[in-house]
Amino acid sequence: AGFGDCDGNKLMNGCEAALATDPDNCGACGRDCSSNNMATRTCIGGACKVSTCDPGFADCNGVYLDGCEASLTTLAHCGACGIICDLPNASESCATGACTLGPCAVAFGDCDGDPANGCETNLQTTLSSCGACTTVCTNPNGTTSCVAGTCTPACAGGYGNCDGNLVNGDGCNTSCQADL
Repeated sequence: AGFGDCDGNKLMNGCEAALATDPDNCGACGRDCSSNNMATRTCIGGACKVSTCDPGFADCNGVYLDGCEASLTTLAHCGACGIICDLPNASESCATGACTLGPCAVAFGDCDGDPANGCETNLQTTLSSCGACTTVCTNPNGTTSCVAGTCTPACAGGYGNCDGNLVNGDGCNTSCQADL
């Protein structure tokens, strides 16, 4: 019981295969525990089990029949099962088991320098990063907004943007009451 004559040579070696533990004859003669991307084949209690996967692969779904089905260099399994690379407003890739930030989408920037949160800043509307991460909209004599990536001042009464430069950061730079 628990053994089989899998090589068909009963007279020479009897029932040589331990069907409960033999990965070449697991549970029955000829039932091979080889599977996809598996480094170690295992037979426990007559059933094939995933033991060790090849480097860079894992058994993420727990189904023996497809073995170590998941490559750990994909966006769905980056470095480990279920680690998803989905960085906001950016192209991403999985390199050496880690999510890597690629180019930002148009009108977005990685202004905080943290690749883990992608390209978090909208460069079209953010006063502290208007058009580029380093452009800050200021206006000491009125208010300002960031419209389509351009600093746009609104002058308080008695002041004007007389140099006509909307992006130099000085906003409403001239007192219309004192300057001739």
